[in-house]
Amino acid sequence: INPHNLEQLQKTGFAHADAMMERFPFIFLYLGGVYFAMQMIGVLLMSVPPKKEFAVSSLPPQVQSQQAQAVAVSTNDEDEHQPLIMTSMSTELRLEQSSDQLLQQSAMVAPPPEFDFMDVVSDLRFWQLYLNFFIDGIVIVFVATQWKIYSNDLGVTDDAYLSLIGSISSAFNGGGRILFGWILDKNRSFRFTMGCVNIVEAMLLFTWPYCFGQVIPMIWTCLLF
Repeated sequence: INPHNLEQLQKTGFAHADAMMERFPFIFLYLGGVYFAMQMIGVLLMSVPPKKEFAVSSLPPQVQSQQAQAVAVSTNDEDEHQPLIMTSMSTELRLEQSSDQLLQQSAMVAPPPEFDFMDVVSDLRFWQLYLNFFIDGIVIVFVATQWKIYSNDLGVTDDAYLSLIGSISSAFNGGGRILFGWILDKNRSFRFTMGCVNIVEAMLLFTWPYCFGQVIPMIWTCLLF
């Protein structure tokens, strides 16, 4: 779009660059084609993993006992790990077994409880999740759409450098999902993981206006993504 690295004016942006503005209609078609190709590749790579089911009676008595104890766990003790609305899909219980017993797993189907609309909206956990994702969504949309304009206010006016920031921050956006997914797998706590994300995000937003130079705004933008 901007091969000659024209400077963006604070009030009118790139409206003064006619040649650059003429490239915009084509770039939407170009990006649409790229996204379509990426989506098709992702669809082709999707597959249903093979399932190996073992009869409960064929497992050793000790494993059967562990399964019975796992099913009998009180929902009060495991409230954080219980879904708000359960479905009829089978829940796979993974047991701590030795390496030679790791392949012996059993799929157990939980009876689907019935919830109506009022049951859901009267549950405090629903509103906690709703407000949590609503606020996080506002922050994500703000950062994704305003980071370039905000970087201009911080003194970063080189459009080529801003494009570099956008490219690197996109890699951080994808890597952050893997990182915090790994953290969730390790601590098994949604509250802890999401709490850490929100605390770090809030600290970065509060300190963003105090960034200076060329490098620090790039670091903050990458971390915000």
